[in-house]
Amino acid sequence: MNDQARSLVDRYIYAIRRLLPRTQRDDIAAELREALESQVDSEESRAGRFLHGEEIAAILKRFGQPREVAARYGSQQYLIGPDVFPSYLMAVKIVLWFMVPVTVFLVLLSIVTAEDHLFERLLNTLWTVLSIGLVNLSIVTLMFVYFGRASSGNLNDDADWDLDDLPEVPADPNAPLPRSELIGSLVGFVLMLCWWLGLNAALQRWFGWGALPIVWTPVWADLTVAAVSILVAGIVRELMGLIRPHWIRTYLASGAILDVLALPVLFRLLAADNYVAVAGGTGQSPMGIFAFMFNAMIFVGLILMSLIAVFDCVRDVSRLVHVSRIPFRASPGSRV
Repeated sequence: MNDQARSLVDRYIYAIRRLLPRTQRDDIAAELREALESQVDSEESRAGRFLHGEEIAAILKRFGQPREVAARYGSQQYLIGPDVFPSYLMAVKIVLWFMVPVTVFLVLLSIVTAEDHLFERLLNTLWTVLSIGLVNLSIVTLMFVYFGRASSGNLNDDADWDLDDLPEVPADPNAPLPRSELIGSLVGFVLMLCWWLGLNAALQRWFGWGALPIVWTPVWADLTVAAVSILVAGIVRELMGLIRPHWIRTYLASGAILDVLALPVLFRLLAADNYVAVAGGTGQSPMGIFAFMFNAMIFVGLILMSLIAVFDCVRDVSRLVHVSRIPFRASPGSRV
């Protein structure tokens, strides 16, 4: 069986498998795969060559529409059909990815701007965000319930069924980590560590650049131990990913932990009054205006970094939960 035939069989089995009862789907899918591969092998032996796509399609057509095949084994009934469920899941993730950063931003804004009744303001902020999120999720769910019913009705018509309608098999979540992403993250951590340790000043002296007449405020020195520890741990994590690319669970879990540890450092920085000051000046000169703008840029950058940390933490935990459901790395022959 060539790769084209195997890909079509994989997609066909996957389309049936996700409609089957959870406790039986593995056994039924394995049985169907064996029957299909047996037919394909038999046809290829008779023809003395690999089958073309049209011939594989004819075999799958004889087996029947995926929904009908699954119905013979007692397919599950869904509020949101499996044909639209991946799209529904993505829509929910988009809502959550939008709401989580907004929530963090509003909470940070409440902490930074509140002069009194902080706890009460935080509760009001969280209640407002929760209400908006539940309304949006309810609207999305109702829309996909309707779309799922409409899609189910269309797929019951054999004339509408085509192999192009078969879903793609999801990528293996246990696949090795991409080296380009790991190297990019490693370079970012190293540059951030060099900046925090002041190595950029050494580069300025090396190239003969003049230092700006501003100084960093004490808040940076107060957080040096915590920040350097997190950055070094991040470098170790990326190196581990490069050396052991199949340690997916360890990589994701350590990333989520580092994001959680980085948030208090970022929050402490956001609560600071200033990040830079004019060296020996009063702040009324043009350099004072520059320092003000520099402080504003750093504040915005810290907010963005906080949102990214929350987003990365949610993404790593979500993927970790998904990967943890798979007890071993899937082999090419076990794709169902």
